[in-house]
Amino acid sequence: MPNRNPAILASENAKEPGVQRPEERVIPQLSLPLKGRNAGATAATTASAPAGSLAGGVNDGAARCIAARSATERAACERSLAASAPVKARE
Repeated sequence: MPNRNPAILASENAKEPGVQRPEERVIPQLSLPLKGRNAGATAATTASAPAGSLAGGVNDGAARCIAARSATERAACERSLAASAPVKARE
């Protein structure tokens, strides 16, 4: 008995796209929320807060002092920056 052409066998066994379904329902392995529970409050806080007050943010005043040309200009800038900084309450 001669073997049939593999292309003919494949065309006979083929199904329309989208007709095949998995044998079992696919169960998602991981569910990640797109927004955190406090995402709205955090976004509002960070948008209104100055960059220097955020953890890891860049303090523009300090960066200006570091970029000063001479040591005397840096020292004067740092003194004025320290004088204008808000006083933190002691715990």
